[in-house]
Amino acid sequence: MPKRVVWCLVLIAMTLAAPAQAAFPGANGLISFSSQGDLWTVAADGSRLTRLTATPEEEAQSAFSPDGTRIAYRRRPAEGAPFQVYVMDADGAHQRRVSATSVNETQPAWSPDGRQLVFRRSIPGDPNAELWAMGAEGTGARPLVTSPGADERYPVFSPDGTRLAFTSSRDGQYEIYASGADGSAPARLTTDPGYDSAPSWSPDAARLAFERGASLDADATKDVWVMAATGAGQSRLTSAAGVVDEGPAFSPDGTQIAFTSGRDGNYELYRMAADGTGQTRVLARATTEESPDWQALPTSGPPAPGATGPTPPAAASDPAAATGSVAPSIPPATNQPSASASTDRDRDGLSARRERGLRTSDRDRDSDDDGVSDGTEVRRLRTGPGRRDSDRDGLPDGLEAGVRRPVADPAGPTRGTARRRFRRDADPGTRTDPRRRDTDRDGIADGREDANRNGRRDPGESDPRDILG
Repeated sequence: MPKRVVWCLVLIAMTLAAPAQAAFPGANGLISFSSQGDLWTVAADGSRLTRLTATPEEEAQSAFSPDGTRIAYRRRPAEGAPFQVYVMDADGAHQRRVSATSVNETQPAWSPDGRQLVFRRSIPGDPNAELWAMGAEGTGARPLVTSPGADERYPVFSPDGTRLAFTSSRDGQYEIYASGADGSAPARLTTDPGYDSAPSWSPDAARLAFERGASLDADATKDVWVMAATGAGQSRLTSAAGVVDEGPAFSPDGTQIAFTSGRDGNYELYRMAADGTGQTRVLARATTEESPDWQALPTSGPPAPGATGPTPPAAASDPAAATGSVAPSIPPATNQPSASASTDRDRDGLSARRERGLRTSDRDRDSDDDGVSDGTEVRRLRTGPGRRDSDRDGLPDGLEAGVRRPVADPAGPTRGTARRRFRRDADPGTRTDPRRRDTDRDGIADGREDANRNGRRDPGESDPRDILG
């Protein structure tokens, strides 16, 4: 094959926007996607289409954080510059660059605790790439998966944090592999003679959806497949003849898969049941929509009416019609239609309507007395604001989250809120997971390891964060 043709194919492969993501457990929120070089969100029924970015440079490969509050994505900082990783709020606000290198850094994906990003790193002009990880703010970059002479791409942590799935050409063709979360002991999951790529974990980490085609550039042969996390039971979900179906993303509740399809004349967003039935177009636009990722919302109680994710102010409803060269700064908005419904009397960050949906009190800042305000539990910790010890490990959520000061509840008639205070955490370095009963997986609940519940490892105790004790 002529060298010029090979290089063109390399460039195409490098700019492919299909993501590889994990569906973090939760309720189904909005779907993010890229269109005409910008990032957008839309509800699964096609409503609430909202533009998040509007810059001269291309944004793509969006990935929601586990708590649904942030989006990582790929962008060029300037024309002709290498791609870099950026992060913004889920409503498009506070766009910021987190990587700063002279190489391409693309295809970001989150760790389950939201503290790390894994991504693809490649030298401009080199068809091969490595997989790296860094802190969510760009610190501590380090290699995870490297294979000389091979192209590694689409890395994604499993929702339980134990494994890393990715695509690699190390065996002569693109196949899907899974390794330890640190990149150790990679094992090949697919052995198809064609092209397997873009793995997406189910929220229970038991399945992987992926795309399969005859070769890297044979779009018209691509379909969406699914298999067990071991590679067993590979099953084809889409089979539209002569068109591309690619970029699958499980929904947070595990019942649906979003994907991109060209079956109706141009690339559009579709969704289907996890078994491949009920394939439905989400958007019908004249522009190209691709690379979906699904937002996870808290499941601590019934969602408030209409609460399907952050609702930015009115925006252009059609990607083709949107214009502008400056990224919008969109403040967070509520989902409440009236002043009375949007009142936040206890100043916990949740409106009265949202609190009714969660079955918490709008006069009580910390309904379960665990030291973490209801709004923080819903938006950041993804724990239940009505349950003091979400994972039932014997440690209050606030202690596990490292709360240092009592929550200052305003005075009110609900169960004596003015008198309730949470005991100080003696060691804010506790930082165990309030959603995981046994953080270090040593068979002993965190509460038993920290028997006096002071957040420290004292004589006679083991450390709930360290399997070595």
